Amino acid sequence: MSKIGNRLLPLIEKLSGRAPLCPLSSATSLLGSQTVGVHPPPQSIETVETAGRRKLLEFGGKHRFWFPTGMDESAELWSEYLVGFWNHPMNFHQYTRGGVTLGSGDVVLDCGACEGFFTRAALEAGAVKVICVEPSSAMADCLRATFRDEIAEGRVVVAPVALGSFSGSAGFASAEDDAFAGHFEGGGGDTVEVTTLAELAKEHGKPTFIKMDLEGSEYQALSGGVEFLRESHPKLGITTYHNPWDFAVISSLLEGVGYSNVRPYGVTLRGESTPRPVMVHAW
Repeated sequence: MSKIGNRLLPLIEKLSGRAPLCPLSSATSLLGSQTVGVHPPPQSIETVETAGRRKLLEFGGKHRFWFPTGMDESAELWSEYLVGFWNHPMNFHQYTRGGVTLGSGDVVLDCGACEGFFTRAALEAGAVKVICVEPSSAMADCLRATFRDEIAEGRVVVAPVALGSFSGSAGFASAEDDAFAGHFEGGGGDTVEVTTLAELAKEHGKPTFIKMDLEGSEYQALSGGVEFLRESHPKLGITTYHNPWDFAVISSLLEGVGYSNVRPYGVTLRGESTPRPVMVHAW
């Protein structure tokens, strides 16, 4: 299919009735003039140091993060870095948008913190505290190394837990050569503690901003904090691209707990034929 055809495909799917859960504003996202002919910054990743089972990578000559040594310095890794640091309309995977802003005084829950790209961006924006929720033991260790100074200062907390609709434990699968593939595993994986948004807020203080990218478990995680969300209405930047129905069910939940602004952003087909928004922002 031509480049023009690819840009039109989400809208064609929407108008034909094959994408009923994709809002029209998302289906037309690729038709904006700001996205035409745009290319992201060229890849710039350098290995600075290797220590045991970890290596320190520098991105764009500016930011340094620890990773497991098996992690490739790939185009995907550079793309994930740009999620947090390329503020352009073509970057649909932006956690801040509209009334969802980061600034001085924010207490942030970084749910699915992974390597800490968003944590660093939040600190640079003025957040006073970031709680990194990351169930992968390898990535949690890397977070502790990357943010050693901020942890000592009380500005960063690493919570090595998974988020769910109720507390308990569950199997969680992750791989040291792919920091982005961690997910609940019903039939195996490591056993991890599962907690809820409400319990995290009680333990670490009420967040004013919640970022969430949980590989398709976002709705379950939000369900574990319904009363907290209803009472506090923190700003939300939530991924909705993992499942075709994510935006529909998540936006319904957020409207049900009183969010007056629930906005889709961007569009992706995720390798399938069902367009869906990349993000939902709520405030």
